Amino acid sequence: MQKELKINKIKSHKKTKKVNKKVNKKVNKNNKSMKSVFLGGNNNNNNYNNYNNYNNNYNYSHNNTHINLNGGSKTGLKKVKTCMCVNYEKTDSTFDYQNGLKCERPVLEGTDFCEKHQDCMKFIKSYMNEFEIDYKPEDWNLKPNIKNSHNCYTYFLNKNNKFVAEKCDKYTKKNDSSKCGELKPQPGDFAELIKNGTLKYKNRDFTCPSMLDKVLKDNPSIKPVKYNEKCPKNSYKGALVVDPNNTYHFYRQNGKSPKGEGTWSHKPGVLSVTDVDASGNTIYFPHLANRNYKKGDDGGINYTAFCSYACVPTDSSKVKIYAI
Repeated sequence: MQKELKINKIKSHKKTKKVNKKVNKKVNKNNKSMKSVFLGGNNNNNNYNNYNNYNNNYNYSHNNTHINLNGGSKTGLKKVKTCMCVNYEKTDSTFDYQNGLKCERPVLEGTDFCEKHQDCMKFIKSYMNEFEIDYKPEDWNLKPNIKNSHNCYTYFLNKNNKFVAEKCDKYTKKNDSSKCGELKPQPGDFAELIKNGTLKYKNRDFTCPSMLDKVLKDNPSIKPVKYNEKCPKNSYKGALVVDPNNTYHFYRQNGKSPKGEGTWSHKPGVLSVTDVDASGNTIYFPHLANRNYKKGDDGGINYTAFCSYACVPTDSSKVKIYAI
């Protein structure tokens, strides 16, 4: 009898050990997945601290929501939408927007802002200068030769290039419209051609310093600013972000818009111009917007690095780009 009990005890211990091993393996896999979400391919301390905060506090702040674990399987995950405004009571003395300065209070029902920041749009408008470009997506989306050959850079500069559009038309007539995407103007190409006469040696480094340098070399009239600085007359505000070592993206602040003056819009590659972020939310501040377009483990783009806001001249004839 004692021998039988001893055998059963050993079997039970082995079974428990096996279950624990499976649970630990699953936890480690989940942690690894969360780590890739936060780091987004760019191993910087700010994103890594966010990952550690998730591990330690079970409080994941993303897509403008808090997700809290409230005591086991009965309650599950509870989502609380948080304010989409900056916490403008705090003094902003830096150009570093990696950590946001986002307000984390819950929103009032039916709005995007908390009780304290219901006047957020008024705050945004206080740093506008009335030279912002009105949101007219139809100017970019309804003509295939514009939509399929222009990108976020041209939208940021508010520059439709006639030569590029005509060349896209020729490709389309030859049933080869897929080549239109190859016509997209790229930051730095204009300056590179002026300097070297060729693009053979151009820098393909997708980091904030490198991309900002390309933008400013193309157009020295563009000036970096903070989100709470007003641009000079005859200019409007844009923004630059990167998916480090992968690609870049630009945004542009709206004038008149169905979602309100001072919101933002962008053109993702050869896709349609839109005024929402990766979560489908209105963009009030690009440095606070969800810029993660990754789908599961299948890759994709995650613009983890916010580079800068900038003032862009409204006169597109003064803005230079190179078109193939």
